Amino acid sequence: MVIRVLALVVALFALALVPAQAEPLFGKGAGLPDIYLFPRVVDGAYAAEPYPDPDGGANAYRTSTFAATGFDHVRLTIDLGPFLDDPGSARWATFRDPFLALIDRFRREKLGVIVTLTAPGLNGQIPEDQLDGLEGPRFKRYTEVVGRVARILKNRRGRIALEAMNEPQQACVAEGKLDWTAYQERLVARIRTEAPDLLLFVTGGCWSKIEGLGGVGDALLADPKTLVSVHFYEPFLFTHQGSTWTLPIMPLIAGLPFPAAPDRLDVVLARAVERGLGRPALILEAQAAIRYYFVEKWDATKVRMQFDALERWRRGRNIPPERIVLTEFGASKADGLADDVASRAAWLEAVTRVVETRGWGWTLWVPSRGPYGVDDGQGGYDPRFLNALRLSAP
Repeated sequence: MVIRVLALVVALFALALVPAQAEPLFGKGAGLPDIYLFPRVVDGAYAAEPYPDPDGGANAYRTSTFAATGFDHVRLTIDLGPFLDDPGSARWATFRDPFLALIDRFRREKLGVIVTLTAPGLNGQIPEDQLDGLEGPRFKRYTEVVGRVARILKNRRGRIALEAMNEPQQACVAEGKLDWTAYQERLVARIRTEAPDLLLFVTGGCWSKIEGLGGVGDALLADPKTLVSVHFYEPFLFTHQGSTWTLPIMPLIAGLPFPAAPDRLDVVLARAVERGLGRPALILEAQAAIRYYFVEKWDATKVRMQFDALERWRRGRNIPPERIVLTEFGASKADGLADDVASRAAWLEAVTRVVETRGWGWTLWVPSRGPYGVDDGQGGYDPRFLNALRLSAP
């Protein structure tokens, strides 16, 4: 008996010596894309006041209830297009003070803020259009605006972090041209010049997917004020089903379940025919993708396996887990069908459980107002989504 007691004492003492894992600075959050991601356009050009009512946008998302719901931060995604060609900084002048007031509002609401800057999307532009060489005119102009944002955030109180460019590069590693990682180092250097103590996020290629992190330099990651931004939308066929803005086959794919229950296969295949509107080649391509989804047997275990690669990368780079944040993820409901809440909730739970178990943070793409929302369509949140995310009704 004495030996057992001594063994227990030794075990408890050893456990006490193990350092507690730090909580993520950004634990559970939600993006607010409608506020700054879609600037007003008049006659094909940016309006004089591109973002007229940010406070009203926050009200529409009901951010005053976020802390009570269980969120601890928000993510503002800002299209910098209006400020890249802004004679006399006229548009910037309409943006600056309301933006800072919004940051202060979130602090009062006990919310941290991730500020993610995006390259302009007007007239079909993509982020890589701004990556025209370290001395290229577009990249130099973009860098100047990033520095300007860092400067005004420098002395703001609260948990604030800046990310220089959202989903910057399609390829994991650029071929035949300068890779995103070189541009990121230049942008980070500019941010550090303007705001040495500001938290910042770095990310990789492949639209910020896990696979794109390999090229992120050790020097950037060595700074304890640097966090890692990762996006997750796997399996793509499920999370983007019914979308009209991705792959040509996606509008034909609707009703995919998660987990991939085999008894639903025939129904989803038949629906692809209905939605194909007599386009046989596209129908066959969509049906092949649908069959492959079921063959792969997507479920919570397979989702967890996707994150094993991120955990290996994190350990290999010796990055504390609390500095990893899934800054975008979500699953869309398919247009024209009743919302399959059970499947979307199961996927959200699978993702967030593994993220939280690993000690990382997460940020929903959007909490409401759109196909990726987890709201009930009546001003509240669907309790099935709240349960899946371990959140509470405010």
